[in-house]
Amino acid sequence: MVIADQQGRRLRPDRFANRIVAVTMLPRICDTICTLRIVDLDRSARLLPPEAARHVAFVAIDTAGRSGRALRRLATTLRLDRSRWTLLRGDTQTAWRRIDVIPPDADAPSHVVALFDAAGHLRQRYTGAPLDRERFARETAAIAALAKTAPAPAGSCTVQ
Repeated sequence: MVIADQQGRRLRPDRFANRIVAVTMLPRICDTICTLRIVDLDRSARLLPPEAARHVAFVAIDTAGRSGRALRRLATTLRLDRSRWTLLRGDTQTAWRRIDVIPPDADAPSHVVALFDAAGHLRQRYTGAPLDRERFARETAAIAALAKTAPAPAGSCTVQ
């Protein structure tokens, strides 16, 4: 399956290399709460110190079959920073299983935010609504500070 972003660009394996990545899902059954989760994440990003913010990418994986145009409209409506946010069209089950967030026979958790370090390791999972913005910002900044002391290998946080 080809995974493309809101601009229609094919996702390259090195797209998020050496960056901290926060991932959430946007399935059809969760339009309101999942959209609010994206807003929470975007507001959390504003709480990050500038040094940490430069190293963080935010990803929302749409599984509702929205077109690239619909994803661009959503990004515009939510006023998402295009340098920080990537909206992808993909399969929630496959995405969560590839990063070992859920077991093979479980339903995909649409309300989860997964935080990966610059080496692509899952470091934290956040659930609940609303997102605890201060905690997310504090922990993300701590992970960014750790990355400065130990650079990640090239090609980290890859998509297969």
